[in-house]
Amino acid sequence: NIFEAIRKTVGFAAVNVAVKDQLRQWYLDTAVRLAEGEAAKEEKESSVLYNLANMLMDFGEYERALSLQRKNLDLEIKKYGAQHQSVGSSYGSMGTLCRLLERYDEAMEYYSKSLAITNATLGKHHVSSAITMGNMAAVHRKQGREEECLECYAFALAVFKNTPGQAQAAGIARRNIASYLHEIRRYDAAMKEAEEALTALKASAGDQHPDVASVYDVMANIYQSQERYNESLECYRKALEIYLATVGENHVSTGTTYYNMALLYRKQKRFDEALQCYAKHLAICQSTVGENHTATADVYRAMAAVYSSQDRSEQAIECMAKALSSTAATLGENSPEAAELLMNMGVLHRKQGRTAEAIPLVKRAMAINYLKFGAKHEKTIKCYRLLEYLEK
Repeated sequence: NIFEAIRKTVGFAAVNVAVKDQLRQWYLDTAVRLAEGEAAKEEKESSVLYNLANMLMDFGEYERALSLQRKNLDLEIKKYGAQHQSVGSSYGSMGTLCRLLERYDEAMEYYSKSLAITNATLGKHHVSSAITMGNMAAVHRKQGREEECLECYAFALAVFKNTPGQAQAAGIARRNIASYLHEIRRYDAAMKEAEEALTALKASAGDQHPDVASVYDVMANIYQSQERYNESLECYRKALEIYLATVGENHVSTGTTYYNMALLYRKQKRFDEALQCYAKHLAICQSTVGENHTATADVYRAMAAVYSSQDRSEQAIECMAKALSSTAATLGENSPEAAELLMNMGVLHRKQGRTAEAIPLVKRAMAINYLKFGAKHEKTIKCYRLLEYLEK
């Protein structure tokens, strides 16, 4: 069907970029209407809604996808009963959508329901249970629940290790553990897990596989945190080489590696090389998610910081203005992120002696922070003090 055809060929992300906003919205609205109409008259209604919800999730339409998954869940419970595997899968999808929406308590509730059904129907040590435990670990990770996160990851790893044909999944589980251990600054333990993940994934997927590259990324991040910059750069280069050979230049994973390399070059004060990496990542963001996206805004902000470090204020202001445009389109003109950019642009104008241009920017930033945080918040006070200095 159309869902599988898109997923197996260009992918929904590519379609999302390729079509204009209005056409994209028309396409999604039409697909929803057709699917809901089909669902109302066919016996296979649940599969139609399930597929459409997954498509919307790939497009980033999480709220609409969740709404359809709820309708799908009701239909599946009526059709199969509350303890059927399909119902468990729907709970799992709803959990993932809530996680993407950063509604972590709801996500955990859905994952728990999914896990209970899987345990009852397929057994506690089934691969599906391990996958759900891995998803639950991701929620615990976001909530800063270290012990619970590691327990879920360890359970998933044990199941994959003891299940024939799941060596690659076990390697990915180890990579996830390594990434989290790095996040909580347990660097030696993180590197040990990463090395074991690398060995497992090379054996199961081959040396030139994106999963192998992802482990090199994790190892590079660990080395960078330990200020072992040469070893970090070597790992990033290995990851980049694999990504370029497998998924190509124009891929999110390739872009992320360029971004991380740029951060490393900044720490080494190799600003020109950092800007080259940021430029490559920016081109990938523009091609994959478009100009008006938070990821694109983040790159502009990072480039502005580098230009500012080089006292190249004009280029820094230009990048900040582009970041502001992207931020306003995605998070809103009155978002705290927009206020921060306005404030920083005001500071740069002041450094260049352009007080008249700085004042209205700082005023806008102060107004946003006042509405969002109140008069006594440090961000509002910072704006007020800068404005007071500028107006002397």
